This record gives sequence, C-alpha cells and structure tokens, in this order.
Amino acid sequence: MENNENDQLSALDLEVDSEVRQLLVETSKWTKFISLSMFIIGGLVLLFGILGGSLMMGVLGKMDNSFGSLAEFGGGVLIAIIVVVVVFFVVVYYFLYKFSTKMKSALTTENVLDMNEAFGSLKLFFIITTVISILSLAYSIFNMVKTL
Repeated sequence: MENNENDQLSALDLEVDSEVRQLLVETSKWTKFISLSMFIIGGLVLLFGILGGSLMMGVLGKMDNSFGSLAEFGGGVLIAIIVVVVVFFVVVYYFLYKFSTKMKSALTTENVLDMNEAFGSLKLFFIITTVISILSLAYSIFNMVKTL
C-alpha cells in the first residue's frame, strides 16, 4: 500500500495525512494490547475468585459459630464474581478491542464504515468507563459521608 501524504476519505470529507495515520496505527496497537491484557487479567480474577471462593466457603462451612451460616451464600458469591468479571473486564474491554481491530482494518483497506464503527466502539468504551467511574466515585463519597 502506498504511503501517500494525504489520503482522501471522501465519505467523511476528511484528510488523513501520514502522521495521523501513523498515530492511529500506534493507537490501535496499544488499545489491542491493553484490551488483551485486561481479558487475561479478567480470566485470572475469575479463576482465583472461583478457587478462593470455594476454599473460603469450605472453611466457613466447617466452623460452628455464626460464620458457618455464611457458607450457604457460596453460590451467590460465585455468581457475583462472574458478573463482576463479565461486566468490568469482558464487556468494557470488548469495545476497546473492537476499536483496535476495526481501526486497523479501516487503515489498511481505507474503509470509512470500519472507521466509523471503530470510533463508535471507542465512544461506547468511554461512556461505559465514565458511568462506572461516576458510580464508583459516588459510592466512595457516600461511604465517606456515612462514616462522619
């Protein structure tokens, strides 16, 4: 593929010069690395959460005091771990991965539809992470006010 000084993306009336193209290629590489890393971390969290949760429930089940009744919630804990991993790791970082693959495809084939899909996926990634951040911040502020 030629490395033209200016590529015309006629459907968007947008010119992408070689510097912007190179920055988008690097961005797609980094976002792919980050998303794949988070998929691996999510898998490890799920694995250790299941193993650790089953060990904890086994220990709690052997206790005779009030902690023994907590062992009955083992299934709920397992479901909570799975939901957290699926939401925070798979769903959120799927959009970042989709951005990287679609952007790379858009740059190699000069397909405007792929570029639109890529930026749409990046937008969804930012929306979801912003909502999660705001909820986390609100929860932290609520706990801080509650302790006063």
